[in-house]
Amino acid sequence: MAISLNGSTQYLSASAIAVSSYPNTLVAYANPTVTNVDQYVHAHDNSASAIINGWKFRLAGLTGGTPVRMSSGDATNQEAVSTSTAFTTGWQKVIMINTNATSRSLYRDNAGLGSGSTSITPTGLNRSLIGVSQLLAAFSGFFNGSLAMVAGYSVAWSSTDRAMYQSGLAPWLIQKQALVFCLPLYDSAFGPTDIASNLTWTAQASPTYTASLAARLTNSIGLTGIL
Repeated sequence: MAISLNGSTQYLSASAIAVSSYPNTLVAYANPTVTNVDQYVHAHDNSASAIINGWKFRLAGLTGGTPVRMSSGDATNQEAVSTSTAFTTGWQKVIMINTNATSRSLYRDNAGLGSGSTSITPTGLNRSLIGVSQLLAAFSGFFNGSLAMVAGYSVAWSSTDRAMYQSGLAPWLIQKQALVFCLPLYDSAFGPTDIASNLTWTAQASPTYTASLAARLTNSIGLTGIL
């Protein structure tokens, strides 16, 4: 019940920007194969900017302590924030919450809070990527492992929302009125289908999928099941 990315060429791209303004929340189930590289989960930014102009976050294997790390910028101001706990191999949930221009927070398994307050307002956002980052034409930070339940919202999640996600509630049942995109990433037949919007997501370089019938049936009633 997940897409498997090879860490070198495979990722997902959207036909348009998925998240472009405050507030927003970005989430995913992440299962990295390695912990010694930087590997991006989300990237929503301005494709013409040579420095960060948008929001993105990664499992930062090249940063001391191997935290989950988010980078925010508006092509002038930038800020990087890390969780106080390290990511590991195996399944874990990552959450980035952008409340407003001066308030953002980051969690791994609903713990290890990292927070930032630099005033940042990204502009001209036009590109959304999952599993990689890009500045101009240069790709970097390909995800090495599996991703599932990737979603974004037009609200800042509360502590209750975070707890529900951590407990295993499917993302389409949390703040569903504010769900702007959602990729369950079940299997090759379902593919990168967005169940929350009209965005078209394309799987680049033919990633593979891991799936089980039990997991898919469990998700059909709104629970994440066992990945």
